[in-house]
Amino acid sequence: MITSLTDKESFGSYLLDASNTRGDASHVFLPESIDELQEVLRACHEERRPVHIAGNGTGLVGGRVPAGGAVVSLERLRAHAVHPDTLRGTVQAGLSMREWQEAVSSRGVLYPPDPTEWSAAMGGTFATNASGARTFRYGPTRRYVEALRVILANGERLSLQRGDAVATDGFLHLRTDEGTAYTVPVPTYTMPATRKHAAGYFAAPDMDAIDLFVGSEGTLGVIAEAEVRLVPEPQKVLGMIVFFTDADALLDMVEFLRDSSAARDAVQSHLQPRLVEFFDVNALAMIRPKYPQIPANALAALWMETEYREDEEDAVFTAWTEFLSSATELSDETWFAADARRHAELRAFRHALPSAVYERVSDAGSTKIGTDIAVPPQHFRSFFSFYQELFREHHVDYVLFGHIGDCHLHANIFAKDPETHQRMMKIYDMCITEGLRLGGTVSAEHGIGKLKKRYLHALVGDKGIDEMRGVKRSLDPLGILSPGNMFNLW
Repeated sequence: MITSLTDKESFGSYLLDASNTRGDASHVFLPESIDELQEVLRACHEERRPVHIAGNGTGLVGGRVPAGGAVVSLERLRAHAVHPDTLRGTVQAGLSMREWQEAVSSRGVLYPPDPTEWSAAMGGTFATNASGARTFRYGPTRRYVEALRVILANGERLSLQRGDAVATDGFLHLRTDEGTAYTVPVPTYTMPATRKHAAGYFAAPDMDAIDLFVGSEGTLGVIAEAEVRLVPEPQKVLGMIVFFTDADALLDMVEFLRDSSAARDAVQSHLQPRLVEFFDVNALAMIRPKYPQIPANALAALWMETEYREDEEDAVFTAWTEFLSSATELSDETWFAADARRHAELRAFRHALPSAVYERVSDAGSTKIGTDIAVPPQHFRSFFSFYQELFREHHVDYVLFGHIGDCHLHANIFAKDPETHQRMMKIYDMCITEGLRLGGTVSAEHGIGKLKKRYLHALVGDKGIDEMRGVKRSLDPLGILSPGNMFNLW
């Protein structure tokens, strides 16, 4: 018998996510197998009951927050297998990213997607096309998904293998395991030319059906299980925290590293990091009480990691020390990591900032507004300057950090009271407007959920939203799956 919770006092945690948005529901279902998941969805479909899919609640845009109806938690779908010989793995939706990464690492292989929040459920990472620090080298989740097992709104099972269902003449033609055929229109809007994008449905003339479901935020079907591509684990990884006194020097270095990713000569091949993460002067000030060894004159920092073979160790260290000496006057202050203990320390440094932000918001009783905008590489320097000038002009209390290698920074803006919050939301809107003017995306990794629908509309317009509605209606004509996510169906 499928576990069902009806006492709201027992399932309050299923009604919210990390955005602190709270909803309401009448039931919470906890299926323990894909068959049970199908049974739940069939029953809800027959009753025309809205269904909201719950992972581990780490989302920041209200995607899993219910608006009536039922919550279906995937937390008990935890089966997984790793196959190092074929560089493939299968994982169900309820396993956490931490558990999956540990399972993969124990078999000597690497799953490249590396979202910051490792407590996230794997199903959530597929539903949002999650990315993270290592996206600089490896790209987001979508690139690694080779097969999906999706349960549609009516409870039918759709098994997809990459390459088997590719769009032709503007449509995807799908058939469920039960034999029902679906014709899905492919949207005609153009995706932003950014390195990361997580806003709305993926669209391309010759797209694979898998790419539509990855990043669809639970609106088209429930991703119950995925087969993913793995890569060999690197023999060695060099980590660095590099400090700067000059923002232009830092931006010059980041641009060089982006360009050098395609270089082939022996020296530059060592200067191809897998992640490049940024901390501005305010971020450094926020964590300096915990890390007093941060140089007093540092105005910014980068955290980087680069992979190499064991026989390259001397060459890699030489290449990086020489490069850093010409890139920053604080090169002698660089923190290096080459063993597990030191890598853990540098990662702790990276994660100290979100913790400090959380403590600040909690202790001061203030609110936080976070941007998730990415722009094309050729416009990043302009957008970086825009942030700084706008925040200075309007006396914004903020920290700026994140995935600078992918032209994607998070501005965390603090507001001490409701009046300030409203004023900061106007600043946020100005950031969105400028990002769109530069050809960027309104969400590079957090998705749209229920909180950013108007920004998705600003990105794709009336026509784009109508095309997304057409995709949704082709697979979920009753509109019961994750209603209110990304756009309103009616």
